[in-house]
Amino acid sequence: MNPTPSSWYAAARAAVVIVAALLLCRGITAPFVGWHELNSAMYAQYARNHVQYGLGYTKLYCTGGATATPPAVPDRYLNHPPLICLWTAVPLVVVGDREWAARLVPIAATLGSVVLLMRIVTGLGRPLLGVLSGFFFATLPLTAYFGRMIDHVAPVQFFSLLMLHGYLQWAGLDPGDSRPRLGAVWYVMGAVLGIGTGWAAILPALLVCAWHLLRVLRGSGEARLLPWLAGAPAVALAAVVLHILAGSGWDATMLPALFAGRSLGGIGGAQTWPDWFSVQWVHLTRNFTLPGALAAIACAGVLVARVVRPRRRASSPCAGTSRLPSAPPAGTGSSTWRCSRTPHGSTTTGSSSSGHSWP
Repeated sequence: MNPTPSSWYAAARAAVVIVAALLLCRGITAPFVGWHELNSAMYAQYARNHVQYGLGYTKLYCTGGATATPPAVPDRYLNHPPLICLWTAVPLVVVGDREWAARLVPIAATLGSVVLLMRIVTGLGRPLLGVLSGFFFATLPLTAYFGRMIDHVAPVQFFSLLMLHGYLQWAGLDPGDSRPRLGAVWYVMGAVLGIGTGWAAILPALLVCAWHLLRVLRGSGEARLLPWLAGAPAVALAAVVLHILAGSGWDATMLPALFAGRSLGGIGGAQTWPDWFSVQWVHLTRNFTLPGALAAIACAGVLVARVVRPRRRASSPCAGTSRLPSAPPAGTGSSTWRCSRTPHGSTTTGSSSSGHSWP
């Protein structure tokens, strides 16, 4: 039996995941030494304290401490949502306190992102495009390095893609697999767990809501989904803010300080937004080539133009219709074509001649 094209694409997707796993697992037992590996060491320590001190003491907060017994006064790290350390603590409980065990969470999240990206692009485009997108994403040096770092980046990326995947199914935009109820579950899970893991998940949630609002205004989206699309991220964000406020002793002044300085101190100290943007510029120049950055800007322009440009098909007189043959008059060799009316638009009629008659 000859393999079908779908089986070839399935094998190609599996090969992409294997390549990604090999890249992410290189030197997995190495100590936390390198650019930004301070994050890995810090969050691994917080995760270790979840295990050693117990959640009754840490209360899900990133809690410092290097003593055998819990300190009398907990040392809370309140700059970020709390779940990243909880995810990291799971493999430490299962396989022990080792560097490679702590790295399993971001590695699993990155591999999940590869799978989700290929699934999303395959549904919106073609199987070949899905495989290529997964391959280029998995082999990007930025992914291979930061994809296994213990930080919010890899898990939030996974939950953001899960959010997008759920939305496409919920809104009926996935031509390959449209299951609204399951899509709603995926979206809510991605939004809640993503925002509970890192602030960055707020941005894709806002983008999804804005995109659906644009679809509603253009008459192609359901307005009833908007409260749910915005409500799940809003509830998650409120829960995270209340959790941080409780950890600070309900000091309301810490929220303006957190927003103005982007952090409350801790390791690395407070950082103003201008300083933060300068750091992002360093990331851009170090992690992207000039051709890659220009290609990304060009692709973004094409995407925006595609969104705002009226669709040509919508202006067609038979837009949203199907052309069906009607029975020709007896004894003639011509067939009459008519456009049937559908819920998507109006129709026109026409005729054509052929050498046969329709039954």
